[in-house]
This record gives sequence, C-alpha cells and structure tokens, in this order.
Amino acid sequence: MMLGAMNNPNKSVAKEIARFGELGFDYIDLTAEAPQATPELLQKHEKQIQDALSTTKLKVVGHTPWFMEISHPYESIRKAVLAEMTASISACARFGAEKVGIHPDPMAFIHPSRDKFLSVYSDSVAELNSHAKDLGVTLLIETYEDKFLKPDELEKIFLRLPDTRFTLDLGHAFLNGGDASIERNMKRFADRLLHVHASDNNGKEDLHLPIGAGKINWEKAVKALKAAGYDGTITLEIFSNDTEYLQIGKRKFEEIWRSC
Repeated sequence: MMLGAMNNPNKSVAKEIARFGELGFDYIDLTAEAPQATPELLQKHEKQIQDALSTTKLKVVGHTPWFMEISHPYESIRKAVLAEMTASISACARFGAEKVGIHPDPMAFIHPSRDKFLSVYSDSVAELNSHAKDLGVTLLIETYEDKFLKPDELEKIFLRLPDTRFTLDLGHAFLNGGDASIERNMKRFADRLLHVHASDNNGKEDLHLPIGAGKINWEKAVKALKAAGYDGTITLEIFSNDTEYLQIGKRKFEEIWRSC
C-alpha cells in the first residue's frame, strides 16, 4: 500500500512536494489545475518541481481539474475543455505519472436526456483515453453519487473502453449509501480498481475530513479493500491549511491498515 496526498492548487507545487516528503508520503496526487498548477505553470516551473521530486523521492499520480465539463452540450466548448484536459494529462505524464484520474461531470444535469449525456460523456472519455494511451498513461474514471454516473452506466463505459480503470473515492461512495455502498462499488469494480481516494464526511456533504472525523467505518472499508486484493495507491484527500490534520489522518489510516 502506498499513501499519497493531493496538492493544494493555490500553493507552489514544489513546496507542496517538500511538505508531503517531510510527512513521509510515498507520492503526490498532482492536480494540474488553476491557479498555481495549470499545465503552463507546471511547465514553467518544471525544473523546480523535478528537483523537489528527486529530493523527496516522491512518485506522481495525476489528477485533472475537477470542474471541467467534458460533456458540455456546446461542441465548441466541449472541444476547448478537452484541449485543457489533454494538456493536464500531458503535464502529469511529464512528471512521471503512470495513471491520471478524471472527475465526475456536472453536465449530467444539463443535457435534455440522460442518453444524450452518456453518449457525449463516453465519447469524451474515449478521446481522453486515446491521448493518455499515446503517453503510456492509464486513464482512471472517478465516481461520485449515482446522479452523476450510475454503476450500470459506468459498466457500459468500461465495456466500450476496456483499458480504462477505476478510482474509488471512499468519501463519495459513502455519500451514495453509506458503508454498504463502499463495499458494493469495491466488489463490482474490483477488477478495474487502480486507485483510491480516502477522506471522511458526515454522510451528507463531501467535507474531506481527516480519517475518523466523520461517520465512515474505516475498519470495514479497509477490510473490504484487502478482501478485494487491493494494495495500491491511496490518496488522503484531506483538505485543510493545517498540516496537522493531514498528519493525523495519515497516522490513523496506517494504524487501521495494519490492524486489519
């Protein structure tokens, strides 16, 4: 098992890498997004970032901007969004990322029909996947609540694109049906699972709390991960300016992992 943390895109990427190295993480989950981590700024500060990675020995997992609307109903806008997404994937690959995730798309609520949304979304994922493959990168599809992408719908995308993989966000899954939803998602997509996000919440809002600060049963979640044979990268998506919360979350997750 490898633990990582996601950079705050409002801060210097190199400084975030140094911080995560000091905290003993294995990798940075590099979110290539505005304002301080756009592809252009990552390229501008490439030497500084590469030096930080070399010093800390941190690996890189990639993450594209969460707010990008890849299934936008206006084709000109969709193409512009895909251009930014491919730039983000390329930027992550330049720093050694072998897998890059894409976030659920809020355009699910804009399209006149669900079928139309799924068609456009699937086409966009196919385009991003093709670009990722050319770079030797595996594309990961992250889930949220069913209103964004239902399990049956995700299954159809996986059938169309057999080389895409799955990011299981434990906090998101918990919002969609509690601890049972975490186990259902894990079992259903165990053969696709290549990355995990971990943060706690109250079952109502995606709060990105430290491990143990919300209502998720972490012993159950970890046991389910191990039962599925998962022993890969797990990003602690604990969002706070206070590093101590990230330290606590890391320590508690490691303790639970060892005890299970």
